[in-house]
Amino acid sequence: MGKFNKIVGDCVKNIEMLNNKNRNYDYNSKEEYNETLKKQLKGFTLTAAEKKSIDCIIYNQKNNDGTFSAAIVYHFLKLENIEPQSFRVGEGEKILNKIINNFDDKIILLLDLEYDENMYKILSEKCKKVFAIDNHKTPDVGEFKNIKLVSSNFGHGTCALVWKIFYPKKDIPKIVMMIDSSDSKKYAKFLPYSNLIVSAMGFRFMASPYISRAKWSTGEPLNDIWDVIENDNNQLWTVIGSYMQEVQENIKEQIARNAVVRNFQGYRVGVLNFSDPILTKRIGRQINSNLRGKIDFAMLWAYEHNKNLYRIQLIDDHHQTKINIGNIARILGKIGDTGMGGGGLPHIGNFYWPHSKDKDIWDLFTKKYI
Repeated sequence: MGKFNKIVGDCVKNIEMLNNKNRNYDYNSKEEYNETLKKQLKGFTLTAAEKKSIDCIIYNQKNNDGTFSAAIVYHFLKLENIEPQSFRVGEGEKILNKIINNFDDKIILLLDLEYDENMYKILSEKCKKVFAIDNHKTPDVGEFKNIKLVSSNFGHGTCALVWKIFYPKKDIPKIVMMIDSSDSKKYAKFLPYSNLIVSAMGFRFMASPYISRAKWSTGEPLNDIWDVIENDNNQLWTVIGSYMQEVQENIKEQIARNAVVRNFQGYRVGVLNFSDPILTKRIGRQINSNLRGKIDFAMLWAYEHNKNLYRIQLIDDHHQTKINIGNIARILGKIGDTGMGGGGLPHIGNFYWPHSKDKDIWDLFTKKYI
């Protein structure tokens, strides 16, 4: 596959990819993009000594933003002759609690992970120091003197913040800006086909069955992601992503049409029993499109046998502004009290719900919790 990619890559390397001129863009120029990033980082930084002191990276394994952020930091530390530990922990506090004994007296860096005040309290007591870079809602941790948060307040993605913090004098590579653009849903005229890049990276790394958890912990996949960043062959990944997206678009429409309209905590939602590592968000957006005018947002759920819990994703059309989806997930995650937490961004949220005598998935449609 590597030889095939090289052949295709050489063929398309000098081809200019053009954006759709009819789209409305959040950033019309690279200067505008960098200016907003500069404003969001104002007052937030890590000193050279703080960056070099990190000996453990804990990052969100669920998306490109988290893994690209980890790859950037991992490469920086290796250049400093530091061999950091790396842990993929997903989104849940329960998962972090399972490995927290690894952090005794460590200086850790959390990337693209949303935790509440209580979790930060536990980390502050366990770790020597905690740094966190994130683009989700962050709690007030002022009382914990050994914790330092860097947040963009729902602006740029984590990977863009990470790059400017660890490589402040270097231009952000185009593929990092593309991951940022897609994750934050803020599109730029000078970043053509960011969504195709994301599709290719999702299949290549996040959803690959050939990269085991043990392999991730070695840092080897983070090195591979860095190679993608450094080689800067965006045309290749755009072409690969284009074919992948064609398959995804075909499948998502067939699945999304099975959604039904139900009442959910005072809202009308399009409900579907479905979950997978690649298509869930796309199907959620398609449900919103299919049922436009009939629902407030989409809800996708699935029972995870290994956890004996329901995993639930809420997602809207990324245009409405009256409902904060992440807050709904955050509140229900606390009410469910599964230990996995919940949260997200204004237009998307994830949480776990119990499968027990007291609470079950059907209660979310028949009982009012919020």
